[in-house]
Amino acid sequence: MRRCAGRPLRHRVAAGRAIVSFAREPAVSRPILVHNLPEFDPALVPGFRVALRTRTAQELLAAVTAGGVAAVVLDLSDPHALATIAQIVETRPGLGIVGVADRSDSAIVLTALRAGCSDVTLRPLCREDLGAALERASAPAGTTGSGRTMALFGTVGGAGATTLACHLAVECAAVTRQPVALVDLDLEFGGVAGAFDSTPGFTLGDVARAGVIDAALIERAALALPSGVRLLARPPEIHDAHAIDAAVVPHILHAVRGLYPVTVLDLPRQLTPLVGAALELVDKLIAVVQLTVPSVRNARRLFEALQREGVSGERLEFVVNRYRRSLHLLSVETVEQELERPALGVVPSDFRAVHQALDMGRPLAHRNPVRAAIHEIARKIVGDTPGAVPPREGWRSRLSLRR
Repeated sequence: MRRCAGRPLRHRVAAGRAIVSFAREPAVSRPILVHNLPEFDPALVPGFRVALRTRTAQELLAAVTAGGVAAVVLDLSDPHALATIAQIVETRPGLGIVGVADRSDSAIVLTALRAGCSDVTLRPLCREDLGAALERASAPAGTTGSGRTMALFGTVGGAGATTLACHLAVECAAVTRQPVALVDLDLEFGGVAGAFDSTPGFTLGDVARAGVIDAALIERAALALPSGVRLLARPPEIHDAHAIDAAVVPHILHAVRGLYPVTVLDLPRQLTPLVGAALELVDKLIAVVQLTVPSVRNARRLFEALQREGVSGERLEFVVNRYRRSLHLLSVETVEQELERPALGVVPSDFRAVHQALDMGRPLAHRNPVRAAIHEIARKIVGDTPGAVPPREGWRSRLSLRR
């Protein structure tokens, strides 16, 4: 997400022997800087104007320092492009950068994204692709990818995070009456596709290798399921999973968030750079807890670690999974005190029904108490999302799972 410059002001910047001028334009025309791209045609990007063109890194950095542009477009075939990107990021953190690459030069795309490039488009320059890349790069902070994103994280092995993620995506689609994205970021051993008894034609590995990641690519890669879920599955082979760089994850999630009102992420049970990259774009991290001492202890350690890294406590939630009354030594209230927050939901245990649904690749029955509990969690999370079905006012809506 990139900061957009406000109303253009008139500047005069000494850039070597060149004098750069930013003229006042209507607010709807966003100024951009084009660096070392003589073939760039301003007609390709209606809604933007080329405020200036630069040819040397010194001219570019002088203009960037002065401000007044919403984004920079530069040529990635320039041997100094990566160093220039790093200097822009250091000089103006948050300024959008769009790189232009040759189709045969796919290796540079990932390197440019890792260096700080906001987006990449390919030659020959196309109005649709270039315009979409500039829109994403120049969007004000908080507007790129407006959909909500929630991630589920198991606190112990077998906590049921994947199962909960799958059913939560189904229920969010039911509540919003819109397609919901489900992304399997457990790239090595994720089981999301298997839970729906599906074999996607494309996976996150294909998306990561595509070079330019945009809404059109995500729509092609996501498997549309009858439940309203749009599934982005892990790669089928482990070596393909290892080839996905953490730097690509934010670009995938930005594109997904721009398409769907809700995105559900199934995370691996480890804090890796890939998980860290995903957590930067997550609105809610939901720890899946069982009423056991190791599970609760791990949840507390997880929350403490993330808050030390700057994650707001308001973004951290927990769900008690596989709850059975009168069976556990710990109570829900005890866990709430330990984690210093109320439970987002309590999902009862129904081992047979849940595993039968997983084995058959189908949703739980509508009257199943597990599905009812997950449906209520979905309402809490996305209840005020546009298109969401309002809760019923009646005796049924007042029934809740007793603890």
